[in-house]
Amino acid sequence: MGHWLGVGSVERVTIEPRGQALGVTHITRDTEDPLYKQSELTNRLAMMLGGREAELLVLSSVSSGASDDLKRASELAIRMVGSLGFSQAFGLLSVAGVPKDLLGPDIQAAVLKEARTLLEQAQAQTQRLLASNRVSLDALANGLLEREVLSGAELETLLGERLAPMAMAG
Repeated sequence: MGHWLGVGSVERVTIEPRGQALGVTHITRDTEDPLYKQSELTNRLAMMLGGREAELLVLSSVSSGASDDLKRASELAIRMVGSLGFSQAFGLLSVAGVPKDLLGPDIQAAVLKEARTLLEQAQAQTQRLLASNRVSLDALANGLLEREVLSGAELETLLGERLAPMAMAG
C-alpha cells in the first residue's frame, strides 16, 4: 500500500518474525520535511489498514496480526481530527487545546465519529487499491513465501508502478 500510494519508498519486506510482528515492511519517506500534508496522512491511514484488508480480501477473515496497525491508524485518525485541524466538524478548533473541563461526552463522541469516518474512507480506498492490484499482491506473497525477504529491484518489479504521490488521497 505504501508503494502504490506513494507515501514512501518500500525498501524491504520480510515475513521473518520480529518480536510480536510476524513480518515487517521497511518504508522510507521520500522527503525529510517534518511536516505532513493532510493527503499524506490520509494515505498513511490507508497504508496502515493494508495488512488487515489484504487478509479480508484473500482469506475472507481477519486475524489479530494487524492489531497494532489498527491501533496506530486509530490514534492517527483521532490526532488528525482532534489536534491537527483536519476536521470537518471542528474547523480551526483544536480539541487538544480545549481545557479538559470543557470536553464533555458530546465533543468526545464527535471526535470519535469523525475519526471513524476517516478510517472507513481509508478502508474503502485500501479495498479498491488491493482489489485492483491483486495480481501484484499475490506475486508479492508468493515471493515472500519462497525467499522470506524481498528488497530492491525485485521488490519494485513485483509491486508494479507507483501511483502519483497524492493520486489516491481522498
